[in-house]
Amino acid sequence: MWHTSQGDRTLVGTEAALIQAAMIDAVEEIQQFKDDDSFDVGIPAFDRMEYQEKLAQILIVGKGLLDENVPIIELNATNEATVAALYEVVKAGIEIEIDLVNNGYQSDFSWRRLALAAVVENCGSCDNTGEPFGWPEDEASTSLQDWRSVVEVLSEAILWDADYLSESLVLDTPSEVGTEIQDLMTMPGDYYGYIPPNPRLDEVPGILQKLDRLFRDRPQ
Repeated sequence: MWHTSQGDRTLVGTEAALIQAAMIDAVEEIQQFKDDDSFDVGIPAFDRMEYQEKLAQILIVGKGLLDENVPIIELNATNEATVAALYEVVKAGIEIEIDLVNNGYQSDFSWRRLALAAVVENCGSCDNTGEPFGWPEDEASTSLQDWRSVVEVLSEAILWDADYLSESLVLDTPSEVGTEIQDLMTMPGDYYGYIPPNPRLDEVPGILQKLDRLFRDRPQ
């Protein structure tokens, strides 16, 4: 389970299907670029990990997000950065679909279809007053800004904030100042101290098998 901004829960329905699709895509790309560890998403706490660490982290957060039998996963910079990285994968997939259309090529709507279904399922189409939220009209929309807003809303339904991006602000200051900053941001003192698992290379096939089982268990 995951201690989300909406309470302790696991993802279900299209929200779960979207994060699962992001995990599959991320794992494929991590393996594709494993020789130079060049699969980066612009989130330092995720990007700096070696490829086998990234795979292990995706397994950890994936089980937390999708398996209700897993105890609540600790909220720390690495775990939350990994979740954020998965939503960057979603965003990148949508951007590729739109770029293809804008350049005159055919493109499917797989990322947009899942994202739109997930945000409507999770948040509805209208607010309490009946006013439409302003999601894209349909999966064929090419408004990149609208789709980025959709992904942001879905990400915020899991993540409380973006503290995982503030590591340098806290760690690159005198210890007493860093502690004050963490107190002001109401984060635990060990939030940035978590050391992700660093599997041996011969352990990677086992991690991939566990990921494959997680991918085969389609969310309901």
